[in-house]
Amino acid sequence: MPARRPFRRSILAAGAAALALLASACGTASTSAAGGGAPTKGGTVTFAENQSSGTINWILPLNSLAVDLPSNVDFQYLQWEPLYWFGQHGSLTPDPSLSLAKPPVYSNGDTAVTITLKAAHWSDGTPITSRDVEFFINLARAYESSWSGFVAGEFPANVRSVQINSPTSLTLHLTKAYSPSWYTGSQLSDIVPLPQHAWDRTSPGGAVGNYDLTPAGAAKVLAFLLAQAKDTNAYTTDKLWQVVDGPWHLAEYRSDGYAALAPNPRYDIGRKPTIGKFIMQPFASDAAEANELSTGGLTYGYVPVSDLSASARFTAAGYHLDPWPLLSISYIVLNFNNPTIGPALKQLYVRQAMQSLIDQPAYLKSFLGQAGVPDYGPVPVEPPNPYATTAAHTNPYPYSPTHAVDLLNAHGWHVVPNGTTTCAHPGTSPSECGAGIPAGTKLQLSLQYVSGLPYLSNMMQSLKSAMSLAGITVSLSQGTEGQVVGTATACTGGPTCKWQAVQWGTPAWIWAAAYPTGEQLFSTGAGVNAGSFSNPTVNADIAALETAPTATATKAAWARYQTDVARLLPVLWLPNTVNQVSAISNKLDGATPQNSLGYLAPSTWTLTK
Repeated sequence: MPARRPFRRSILAAGAAALALLASACGTASTSAAGGGAPTKGGTVTFAENQSSGTINWILPLNSLAVDLPSNVDFQYLQWEPLYWFGQHGSLTPDPSLSLAKPPVYSNGDTAVTITLKAAHWSDGTPITSRDVEFFINLARAYESSWSGFVAGEFPANVRSVQINSPTSLTLHLTKAYSPSWYTGSQLSDIVPLPQHAWDRTSPGGAVGNYDLTPAGAAKVLAFLLAQAKDTNAYTTDKLWQVVDGPWHLAEYRSDGYAALAPNPRYDIGRKPTIGKFIMQPFASDAAEANELSTGGLTYGYVPVSDLSASARFTAAGYHLDPWPLLSISYIVLNFNNPTIGPALKQLYVRQAMQSLIDQPAYLKSFLGQAGVPDYGPVPVEPPNPYATTAAHTNPYPYSPTHAVDLLNAHGWHVVPNGTTTCAHPGTSPSECGAGIPAGTKLQLSLQYVSGLPYLSNMMQSLKSAMSLAGITVSLSQGTEGQVVGTATACTGGPTCKWQAVQWGTPAWIWAAAYPTGEQLFSTGAGVNAGSFSNPTVNADIAALETAPTATATKAAWARYQTDVARLLPVLWLPNTVNQVSAISNKLDGATPQNSLGYLAPSTWTLTK
């Protein structure tokens, strides 16, 4: 399970007039508490999954980038809990009541970490043991670069060996000393213990063994589990998926992504569910969801921004509204290895010119209003967090078409405002276009973005118009979130490396653990570094964050990392948005404050009369 996710349900779908109502609509409504009635036991909670969350279609808690969808992650975590649970009630520290393990203990100069599990059980009554943690680590090793959590040299590659101390204790011996804060927040957070006693097999009818203890055996087990997970029709009948340790197990699943989960009666990690059924309900459109919400047909939904002006419609139906910001950032991904435009994108001055044509203040005013926040670099400013430095609040490339034109002129381009800029002086001297850029190369960029979000379409159209002021021609296209993410895969050049730029939603990236470093996004060869950005300074900055031995060193590393990444532009930064404006039934207690990393914990919720 990756420590971070590339997108989340984004519900902004209107222009500035409706967006301007966000603060007033939510500021009043979100202060309303749940009904305060007597708690009940049983009943059904229906949670609305937005269409941009992706359709639930993957049950195995080992995701490739193509299935690393918010809906899938929520679905998996309800059934198989991560070792450490982050973000509960807006906190950026692990929640001990929901975490499967006690706080980790670092030793040997931070080159070893000991994990002690709580006394807990799988749904078939088998105790959860250290082998279940080791099993996950071995499968993650076998998945290698196909796993969305993959970063070269990091977990699980930075685990030199696993030492089983007892059925509930194990020590990970690491390849070097790491910062405990970073390792817990960015590495241990990847671990989702899996039932080795039930899943360590290589065929549907095969005997359970210890196959995962060898690389070849782990590869066979992984291949078996991946094949089983592809058979979505068997999600409720395959006995594999009924062995869970989370508070819920799957009772009903449909191909449209509908999932109904029932309480796991043997759940003993945290608080047992009092709710009788939890439904994850997909919708084909915001309008369909809003209609269902207005009739009181949902327990936990969202208000499309286009409907915020009529928020009384939803409060009258028995809901209170609560904005849901996440620890997230937004950007455009650039393909540095595209054979046509890639050599130009590798030139920092070209990216600087393009960033200077992105008018964030205007986008916020015209398209996002109170629902947006500036985003100038790799660490978010909202929700408040201890990592954002001055650099996070400072735009190194404010909007300036003149500056963009001057940059291109100074580096050998013939700039044609409202036309097409071409390379007039090829070569590698400071006044020439740069390596791999032949004479006559055109600054033309194909940009695909997620459909169904009018505010995003408005932003992209504005960006296209601004880019033309420096003769940069942008061709826009749209696709579903799955299509856009599927398009943006790392490639090494050649005729199959066709995509040039994508915007896969806002937020574009949400941290699933509370330590917002960018190793998965910006490290050379990282699993979600779809554009193949590579820079030794950024690699060094990330390494410094990972290994900082003291609080002072960590603070300095954060400042350096944010300044460098904002300056070097591995992506083009865009304003960020809130996740959604949630509409929560007044008969549901415990759902707020909402998780700052986007997770759902309905076992902690209670329905009232």
